[in-house]
Amino acid sequence: MASAASGQFRLNYTRRAQDDIQRLDKVTKRRLAESLVRFQSSPLHYSTKLVKSKVPGEYRFRVGNYRVLFRLEGRVVQVMRVAHRSEVYER
Repeated sequence: MASAASGQFRLNYTRRAQDDIQRLDKVTKRRLAESLVRFQSSPLHYSTKLVKSKVPGEYRFRVGNYRVLFRLEGRVVQVMRVAHRSEVYER
């Protein structure tokens, strides 16, 4: 979990998201980390609302061919999943 600096959103990761990140290769992990730093200051600027989501308030943003699914809960970004675009939307 990353701590929030002034004006930034705090990132929380579900166990599933942590497991997803552990499975990524080194290059993708680095790209994800760099993207999350930018994303943390303004998550809605970099994201798209999920239209067919069963849960209101779910969004996604992309890092290459990977998608990060998250929920916005006040100033907290709850990262739900991190997976390849061909797999991430399956439930």
